[in-house]
Amino acid sequence: MGVKLKDIAEQCGTSVATVSYVLSGKGAASRISAEMQELIFDTAEKLGYTRKAAPPKPKKPRIAIYWPKKGLETTLVSIMNGLNSAILFDTVPISIAICPYEANNLHLEDDLWSSRVYDAAIIVSASAGDLATLAKRKPKIPVVLHNRVLEGYPCVSIDQEAVGRIAAEQAVCKAGDDIGLVINPAPYLGLSQRGTAISQTCLEYGVDIHTRTFYCENNIDAGYELGIRMIRNHNVPKAVICTYDIVGFGLMRALIEAGYQVGSEVQIITTCTSLPQFFAKSTPSMTVVDLKMEETTHRAVRLAIDLALQHLDGADIRPTIVQPQITYRESSPVPTFEEMEHLKRCKAAHSTDVS
Repeated sequence: MGVKLKDIAEQCGTSVATVSYVLSGKGAASRISAEMQELIFDTAEKLGYTRKAAPPKPKKPRIAIYWPKKGLETTLVSIMNGLNSAILFDTVPISIAICPYEANNLHLEDDLWSSRVYDAAIIVSASAGDLATLAKRKPKIPVVLHNRVLEGYPCVSIDQEAVGRIAAEQAVCKAGDDIGLVINPAPYLGLSQRGTAISQTCLEYGVDIHTRTFYCENNIDAGYELGIRMIRNHNVPKAVICTYDIVGFGLMRALIEAGYQVGSEVQIITTCTSLPQFFAKSTPSMTVVDLKMEETTHRAVRLAIDLALQHLDGADIRPTIVQPQITYRESSPVPTFEEMEHLKRCKAAHSTDVS
């Protein structure tokens, strides 16, 4: 039978409470004399008393967010809002590290392939090359893919095909076959998926936009310069879809400066990775297909925390696909009943032609 605090108290001629204070390290705070503390420690050792281990402190999960260095600057606010909402009411302290990386060079991020630094990681908008790396080589920590889907990994992503379909149907409603698509020439996977979905949806309605596809970089100045070129070349479509939101701001500015009536004479629709509120305050306000970047980030962070705390097994988690939502504003108003009926007739007629 093990030694109890009562046995030590009897040997030392003191109370059980005093022994408990001393052995738990609270002797000085309880104003117990140094002599009595020494006697209690010596007696406990002589009797072979083994102190119970202190309960472990809650683990502080360390989450790394791998962020592409280029091409996604305007999404940062939405990402941070999603991150903050995910950890705001968490009772467990969480350590977050932002780790910028070069696209297609994820294999060079040593901490991702080690179990020493982080307990889990979120990879934002991985390139096709980085997804190929992840398919061949598994990190030693749980990894959540943000806005990408890859077999064998927990994923939280917007439905890119649905984004493209919604944007294309709005354009066809408003402009028939007079549609332009603005996309970045670089191989950004999400933009490419949206662009492909836009083109394929337009074809379903008998509209081929390959000859009206415009290329520019993902920034507001590039959008403005593209708008100037469209005007000079007398090649302004009745509806323009931008696969990156900030480009739409620059394009709209160029058209307005040239006297175009945005929202009637020409319509602009953009897919939105930034805060949707930004586009409500533009002049005119911008119609957007919201990629729900804040929501996807919130879900990805919560998932990464649960994986870091080993509350979940990553191998059993199915991809979470978030559905986009269009917000109609002045740059491309809500379709009328007649426009929606025309859209239906176009698809039915094309389906008949194909069959």
